Amino acid sequence: FVPLTGAFVALLLAFLFRNGRGVAVPTLVVALSITGAVGLMMQLGGSLNIINSSLPTLLLVIAVADTVHIVARYFEESATASSPREAIERTFAAMLGACALTSLTSAVGFASLLSAHLPIIRSFGLQAALGILFAYIVAMLLIPALLMRLPLPGPAMQARAARSSDASLLVTGFFVHLVTARKGVAVTITAAILAFSAVGIALVEADSHLMEELTDAHPASVANR
Repeated sequence: FVPLTGAFVALLLAFLFRNGRGVAVPTLVVALSITGAVGLMMQLGGSLNIINSSLPTLLLVIAVADTVHIVARYFEESATASSPREAIERTFAAMLGACALTSLTSAVGFASLLSAHLPIIRSFGLQAALGILFAYIVAMLLIPALLMRLPLPGPAMQARAARSSDASLLVTGFFVHLVTARKGVAVTITAAILAFSAVGIALVEADSHLMEELTDAHPASVANR
């Protein structure tokens, strides 16, 4: 799914930023993050299996989120900055901590899988957590290095980025207004969703039939003991 997901993300970036820089920088950062994270996993003695084969796609989605936020903020800051360096400094002063918090919480969430009973799940949790932190470090180091090599966006590029930003704010503003104007409705809908979810959780059944189909000597059975 990585090529298909990557192509979809590239199209989405083109729609959001509507310029080559907004597509090339996030794509390069995400590609290097995935390559480095998978390489690190292999260097630590890991191997691809039915569980962690989804790790590249997972890292793609998580890494592109931080990258998009940073590049979008860079376009905003470049409108009033006198140099790429000034725009980058303003961008990272605002985004460094926020992106660190999102990456850290995601990594901690996956690291919680270390409490799982199956070794293959514990391994996946550790690999995902390390991969997310690795992707964060790559983004924080590589994005400013790439943007420093490029001139400030021109008026046309800034205008296109501003229109995309305005569209996003319009959608966000609509939901903010909807929730604040209809507080009771929002609370009722949220409570109904939580109640429905609670009922669904109670109906969850563990399905281990896949492992029962394997012999005791099968490598997957041995690994999960």
